[in-house]
Amino acid sequence: MDWKDIISGITSNNKDYELSFFDPITEDELSGINLKTGTTVSGDLLSVLKQTNGIVDRRFGEYIVYSSDMIIERHRLHLDFLKVVNTSPPYDYLFFADNGCGECFGFMVQEGQIISDQVGVFYPIDNEFRVVAPDFLTWMNEWYTGRLAT
Repeated sequence: MDWKDIISGITSNNKDYELSFFDPITEDELSGINLKTGTTVSGDLLSVLKQTNGIVDRRFGEYIVYSSDMIIERHRLHLDFLKVVNTSPPYDYLFFADNGCGECFGFMVQEGQIISDQVGVFYPIDNEFRVVAPDFLTWMNEWYTGRLAT
């Protein structure tokens, strides 16, 4: 799939987006995610990162899809959050975007592997992860056309 074309097509009907696509992820950056999050990046997220290591809306400086550095940072922040609330959920998560209000989108991870194509949103206030889309493409289409609300 050509993710740049797909994402540009999804956001093209909304004049609020002015996208910047970063250079593709390097092997060192990918290894950094795998090492620092303990998760092997796979599936559509890996495919997207191989085409662009992050997508930013230039108008507001907001990430549409996190860069490798942001994925690592969000993972670290999530682990810090779990220490504060003193909990250990049955799954880990690999976050790749957020909704701008503190909730993050991601995949469920178990034993270092993304276990499903389903995309969920993590609600830190409730310390809960809810599946919101069956896959990355559906999530992208529904979130950036306003059909999905969190």
